[in-house]
Amino acid sequence: MAAEGGRMYVMGIFETRNAFVDTSPSPLGRVRGAGTNAGSAGVRDRRYHSYALVYLVAGAGWYEDERGTRCDIQAGDAIVVFPGMVHSYGPRGDEPWDEIYVIADGPAFELLERAGVLDRAHPVHRLAPVEVWRGELDSILRSPRPTGHRDRAIEAWSFARLLTELLIPGERTPTWLDRSRAMLSADLGRPGDLSAVAAANRMTYETFRKRFKAATGVSPRAYREARRTDAARELLHLTTLTHREIASALGYSDEFHFSKRFKAVTGVAPSRYRAAG
Repeated sequence: MAAEGGRMYVMGIFETRNAFVDTSPSPLGRVRGAGTNAGSAGVRDRRYHSYALVYLVAGAGWYEDERGTRCDIQAGDAIVVFPGMVHSYGPRGDEPWDEIYVIADGPAFELLERAGVLDRAHPVHRLAPVEVWRGELDSILRSPRPTGHRDRAIEAWSFARLLTELLIPGERTPTWLDRSRAMLSADLGRPGDLSAVAAANRMTYETFRKRFKAATGVSPRAYREARRTDAARELLHLTTLTHREIASALGYSDEFHFSKRFKAVTGVAPSRYRAAG
């Protein structure tokens, strides 16, 4: 066995590299440790005190636990390990088993389990392509270690957020139209940069404009203007902001321009819309 800086251990073809081990708590919990295992033989009948995410980046094998879950594992699958739950996993036959692992505990992760994001009945998840999710987890290994309660809390919350993105079922990769709608609905108080939306979707503006109108029935500019009007409706109903303040918040040149545009879309002036409740 050889060690380098207390972080890498090699036994035969098995190599493990602990990127860090951290025992310092924070109000939201902690990311206790992270690292990689290459050529691992897996684990048998283990019971941990923390949550862990084990992501297989190369190879194939199996997983089982005390709840009766038994399934095959391949590169691109992620195992969620739960505190106190006996579990086993590892390679089958001559298959390799190369993994990235992250260990965490505390209130943020307990909340995810209570909310059902972490579900003991479904501990194995498919996260592909491997290159993308490996990069996400590698970033945790490479990040500088936090030095205080505040930064440790931020790190714990960031990992909890990443778990939410990874594990909520039924999510799909956003399409160009999803991205476009989100961008056109954001920062409504600023001038909309429609060319930037097109560029984010790797299109020329003219191609983007035509495709967006074909998909939605309105131009990108009209879509954004409709979102501004929707926001104005909410502000008129739910706040006591003056028309001048609403105009400023939504990027209109003045309250008269705001009133004119609002009436053109809704058919009524802002004052009558607010009075109607």
